[in-house]
Amino acid sequence: MNVLRSDFTFVTKGEVASTDGRVTYTPTSAKQKDQILLDTQGLPKAVEGELAYAPIAISAVGGAKISGKLIFRISGVKSAQIYDGANFQPLKATIGTDSVEISLNQAPWNKAANIVRDDLKGEPETAQLYLLGPIILLK
Repeated sequence: MNVLRSDFTFVTKGEVASTDGRVTYTPTSAKQKDQILLDTQGLPKAVEGELAYAPIAISAVGGAKISGKLIFRISGVKSAQIYDGANFQPLKATIGTDSVEISLNQAPWNKAANIVRDDLKGEPETAQLYLLGPIILLK
């Protein structure tokens, strides 16, 4: 068994930032809570091109639309894509010299996943995952 560890930030209210400060997410309203801004540590499918930054996703507890503004402070970006649960799709983004801004208003895709709970001494469990992304930036 492998244990993966990654950076994440709980979205409780207002603007949140990634642990390195290069990504901010601002939900459109206080109703946009119980979410997690996270580094996915990898890609669910191969992509053509070189990543400009780590894949980012927003996890939610249900299927309601995730709405807000995502800003990356990254240079050299040519395009953005989002994974829709099956494939990567082009994502509309305002790309500047040293930043990328994306307006989000999409429902997350979901999947049932079998997990093993280390806090319950290895007890298996099925969890329903709701994810927006991963969102990737390509050079």
